[in-house]
Amino acid sequence: MEEINRAGGNSSACHGQMYNMGTLLRHGSDVQKAHYLPKIASGELRLQSMGVSEPTTGSDTTKIKTTAERKGDRYVINGQKVWISRVQHSDLMILLARTTPLVEVKKKSLGMSIFIVDLKQAIGNGLEVKPIRDMVNHETNDLFFDNLEIPVENLIGEEGLGFKYILDGLNAERALIAAECIGDGYWFIDKVSEYVKERKVFGRPIGQNQGVQFPITEAHIEIEAANLMRFEACRLFDAQQPCGAQANMAKYLAAKASWEAANACIQFHGGMIKESEYKYNNYLHQDSFVNATFWSGSPLRKKTEPPPTKVEGFSGLERLRHTVASFPTEVGGFKPDFWKMNLKKVRSSF
Repeated sequence: MEEINRAGGNSSACHGQMYNMGTLLRHGSDVQKAHYLPKIASGELRLQSMGVSEPTTGSDTTKIKTTAERKGDRYVINGQKVWISRVQHSDLMILLARTTPLVEVKKKSLGMSIFIVDLKQAIGNGLEVKPIRDMVNHETNDLFFDNLEIPVENLIGEEGLGFKYILDGLNAERALIAAECIGDGYWFIDKVSEYVKERKVFGRPIGQNQGVQFPITEAHIEIEAANLMRFEACRLFDAQQPCGAQANMAKYLAAKASWEAANACIQFHGGMIKESEYKYNNYLHQDSFVNATFWSGSPLRKKTEPPPTKVEGFSGLERLRHTVASFPTEVGGFKPDFWKMNLKKVRSSF
């Protein structure tokens, strides 16, 4: 994901299969995994969509109104979902629905379940898909469920524990989106660094001015910090340890960093940012705008678990050294020698 975006592409069109497949891989039954995973791996089936968001609930997922009522060997689905991406380019969808009314559960996070929905069978037989015309090149839809019947065998994991399972998948999504934003950030830093070396005003490259150097350097610092948090979230996720706080922080930091890098591009290209020759227009509009707004959720991302007191074997001073060592040797013709600071003076700060 990072490398696609770092090369100037938009990987959001394909990231869904990665975290959606993880939900099935970690929580599906042996029968489900044997049936679906080989076909997903071969490309015969596409699992690109996850149906969670609803018009009236937003991020308050426990208040979803879509229901799944068991009737014999079937579940009957009723309700509505919104902003469900890649439905038109997917064969299967992971769906979250309430199987026990909210008023009947001890904890509001209980009573929800997740299902595999065969979209080709469902569309026109209880599922209506209405595409949403949006500002960016991203296929997304409204979904309407009207007595859609699916087999009991399509339930993933235990009934009522779907919220726990879906969070597991969303943590993976957050880490993936962080990777995409980091790729965006590096792309913008590379482009703006090249430009400020070439663009001359008053007889010298604009990259020799500190007013240009500092914002680019600051954006690079933020990207490197987001990169570290992204890998920490991935490490914990792979070890199947709690990683919600780290995934949230990685997503928040990466979206913010990519936005700042994009802003530096806008500021220092000036009117040239609109020139098609530089290929910024679509990229700024469709990719970084989405990453830094729709997927950032900055106010919510800031509400994370208390941070660990210390990461064993990796002190604050070592983090500083690692970050400084990874800075570009030159930004816009400027070598950041000011980072060759006396580390003894900052040791007390860590």
